[in-house]
Amino acid sequence: MERAYTRRFDAELALIEFLRNETVARHLIFPPDKTANLSASLPLEQYAGTYVNPGYGEYVLEYENGTLWNHMKRGPVIQWDAKLEHISGDHFFAVGYGKDSPEDPVYLTAEFVVGVDGKVKRFGALLEPAMAPERVWFENTA
Repeated sequence: MERAYTRRFDAELALIEFLRNETVARHLIFPPDKTANLSASLPLEQYAGTYVNPGYGEYVLEYENGTLWNHMKRGPVIQWDAKLEHISGDHFFAVGYGKDSPEDPVYLTAEFVVGVDGKVKRFGALLEPAMAPERVWFENTA
């Protein structure tokens, strides 16, 4: 009995490590054979800005060295960095790392809505797995 439990535990640990792999997560969320390779609507730096949601507050995206980043710090508890990678069109793959647990990444999908004027109107991210596939939307303050 103990041996079967140990094998199951080892298998669960292997699955957790497998799912922590960024490449695996990206392919599970955006399967390459089902994801079009479309250019972003805008240059990446134009997605940077301050976005706001009544429940979540401010979400600031910064453009640094060719990459979109969110460096969040809300008090002593919530501190994390998230990198957004362009996938297709206005869809992005986000990898978030907590300051206290950089070895335990969080993978999210993100989407931008660009208006007919060519400006980003809002940003949505799958922040609450229980809400999937609905995103939490943040309005651009610019």
